[in-house]
Amino acid sequence: MGIERLSDDILLIRLPGQPHHTGELDVVNKMFGDVVDRDVVVDLSKVEMLASGDICSLMILDRLLRGAGRQLVLFGVPSTIKQVFVRTDLLTVFEFAGDESAAVEQVRSRRVLWSETQSS
Repeated sequence: MGIERLSDDILLIRLPGQPHHTGELDVVNKMFGDVVDRDVVVDLSKVEMLASGDICSLMILDRLLRGAGRQLVLFGVPSTIKQVFVRTDLLTVFEFAGDESAAVEQVRSRRVLWSETQSS
């Protein structure tokens, strides 16, 4: 897994082929602790298998981020992995983008909309 800080407010996580073997998502959830100060985009392009624990960790991360007014966007999702989200009826729970730049743009555009509604 790779973790990169794309900007002051966006964190990029690149998951490996089988994230459940090393618990990467649990590590990310613990990283935030009590302070959630950035949005997260997750690259699933190399993921070959997504276990139920991985899905649970993504749901926890999503809830943590939303609770802090932040976003989780998944991108680069292979069709076999996307079917996991379809079969578990979780396709509408998560936000998806095609690639990294689309995911970052999605986060930034929502952040702008959110800022505009807060200032009104």
